[in-house]
Amino acid sequence: MKKNLLLLTAIIALLPSCREKENAIVSETRFKGHTLTEIYLDNIPSDVINMNMSEVFADFSIIPLETNENCLIGAYNKRVRIAGDNIFFGFHGGDKPAVLLRFDVKGNFLNMIGSGGRGPGEHGGYDVYGTIPDEERKRVTVEWFGRLDEGPMTYSYDGTWIESIRYPMILLYGFYKWDEGEWFSCGSASGNIQYERDSVIVVFYNNNGEVTGKIPRSVYPFPASTGYTPGTAISVHEYRGDYKVFSPESDTVYVLSKGKLIPADIIHRGKNAKPYNQYIDPQSVTGKHDIDIVAETVNNYIFTKSVVTKADIREYMPGVWGGAFEADFSLIVADKRQRRAATVTISDDVFGILPAKYELSMFRDIIENRICLPLDAIRFLKMVEDAGADIKDLARLSVSPERLLSLTPDSNPVILTFTLKDHIRLD
Repeated sequence: MKKNLLLLTAIIALLPSCREKENAIVSETRFKGHTLTEIYLDNIPSDVINMNMSEVFADFSIIPLETNENCLIGAYNKRVRIAGDNIFFGFHGGDKPAVLLRFDVKGNFLNMIGSGGRGPGEHGGYDVYGTIPDEERKRVTVEWFGRLDEGPMTYSYDGTWIESIRYPMILLYGFYKWDEGEWFSCGSASGNIQYERDSVIVVFYNNNGEVTGKIPRSVYPFPASTGYTPGTAISVHEYRGDYKVFSPESDTVYVLSKGKLIPADIIHRGKNAKPYNQYIDPQSVTGKHDIDIVAETVNNYIFTKSVVTKADIREYMPGVWGGAFEADFSLIVADKRQRRAATVTISDDVFGILPAKYELSMFRDIIENRICLPLDAIRFLKMVEDAGADIKDLARLSVSPERLLSLTPDSNPVILTFTLKDHIRLD
């Protein structure tokens, strides 16, 4: 803990004076032989830049999923991941356990994975929170979400249950593979300490839930109190083979290693950022903002900014706070090399059907800088109609043109997929 504090102090001491950088948007700092990018949210221009999808993304494709009685997909939350020649499509089960379906990359149904129940390989989760495919061994680990006593489960691609994984503590954020038989999840870096996870940034563990490594928090609210302090999760993204962790308690992006966090970049959230690890009037959180890093390329950082517009917060018992929030979200793109950053909206000049201000939905579940956007058939057809588009023109982007042209409102969803470009220019 002391090492983390000293390291952060050393970084801050090396930063040029505020006066030298008071107008900088993106700059660089040298630290122990490494170049750290700094981004200043308060200095980003208020003007919004509109960009075309073709300027931001590449490799566009439409995948209409096969529809038959063995793979009917309901109209609930959906999570999609493409790995090799497979599409893993998980969706909310409504009043039943969630379902994971496997398709090939042409959209042909292959099989179902997992089922409801209490036996081996069965689960009670109402959502598929995430999937981690292993292409080499042809197996997939599924994070079912809904029951605190139930961890992720690993299956072969044909649906055969292999093993279950135990969490080392409850209410962790995220589930990531670190090594064979070893995983990690994040804790909370803010708020009063209610659970064990509130005292760690990252915890590593094996299949049995035994802790193999732990990176504790370095900053806590002081002095100890039952007052209100905002809470948040740790932000994790992948970049060039590394996991990177953003901790809002220090405004620092770290490269994750087994024993420590290695400072990589700094994102100054600014004067209106949520004051983590400070006790505040609950109503003063209105107007405050936070960020979540959603992707990174060689040239760019991409993150969402959320500004609280309404907060109804109350203390349910001493030191235990909760409530409801409303927020406005925006998308920010920073260019490390051009040293620019801007709030961005994205217009659909490729498919020609996505409505204005749809960019936040695009980045909701970006994995390895690839976006898979599932749209219910009825919604897809309505978008085509509202845009005045011709579905025949979209068939050129489809991996299964005949299936797309025969789409009906009762068909299974359509997946729009595309990848981030390495360099998004803010000209």
